[in-house]
Amino acid sequence: MENLSNKEIINNSYKFCKKITYNHYENFPVASILLPRKLRSPIIAIYTYARYADDIVDSPILSENKKLKLVNNLENIIINLDKTSFNDIKTITNNKPNLKFIAHLKDSINKHNISNYLLLDLLKAFKQDITTSSYLNLNSVLEYCKNSANPIGRLLLELNNISNQEALIASDAICTALQLINFMQDIKSDYIERNRCYIPLDILNKYSLDPVDINSKNPQLNWIKARNEILLYSENLILNNKNILLTNLKGRFKLELKAIITSALFLANKFKAFNYAQDNIFARPYLTKLDFLKIFILAVRGQLAFKGWHP
Repeated sequence: MENLSNKEIINNSYKFCKKITYNHYENFPVASILLPRKLRSPIIAIYTYARYADDIVDSPILSENKKLKLVNNLENIIINLDKTSFNDIKTITNNKPNLKFIAHLKDSINKHNISNYLLLDLLKAFKQDITTSSYLNLNSVLEYCKNSANPIGRLLLELNNISNQEALIASDAICTALQLINFMQDIKSDYIERNRCYIPLDILNKYSLDPVDINSKNPQLNWIKARNEILLYSENLILNNKNILLTNLKGRFKLELKAIITSALFLANKFKAFNYAQDNIFARPYLTKLDFLKIFILAVRGQLAFKGWHP
């Protein structure tokens, strides 16, 4: 068996995480060049960790019990990570190559004092994805976002040694908004492929909608109204909290957050700009390379795109 040093194990794990991160399309920047390398590295580890769990719960072939078992196994690994050697991790990943990110994650936790409880909070949301297919009202969706999205923002703040309550609350609001916008992009695939609908039942009832209608050849145009209600709520969360958050940031991390916020506002406007017809109600907007270039320029200039829109 190959005998590798800790440094080699960590380096191989880092390369694995980097490949996963940059080969997967995301509408929001993830560990972009706006960030210094020392920050990109742990963010790549966190992203790959979340990507692995997300792939489990979104798998079309795994049973609910198998998904829960895999997420529980990951949870046990994270709980015991401080007591697990890099050689032990190497042994684990020899049999389970998809867990190759663990060594880099452990190294990042050690170097940056990353809070395990925030990583574990993410797994609470992934377990909820396995067992929950619908939500009664917006408050129940927001409760889900406390674990699915907000820990990411708090991890980023932690990596930058920012812990004041004002910044944490603003970060939570913006991360929740980003999560809601992501949900609105994936209404059709979430329901058809994963049997989930994140538009709450009270909003569906308000517009006389039924999730079954998502798979119809001619879905109701009221889906646009329901989605726009949530998009507008999301945009207001961003607009009401962005200045509070950005005031607490500095340097290249501030640029990265400006880029993420601007990406979200770009997406909100792309939804509005779509020439919706009966056959593309659930079309997913994508940010192009030109969009990302504009976002980069706006972030560097210190500007934020699109101060507001109304459906």
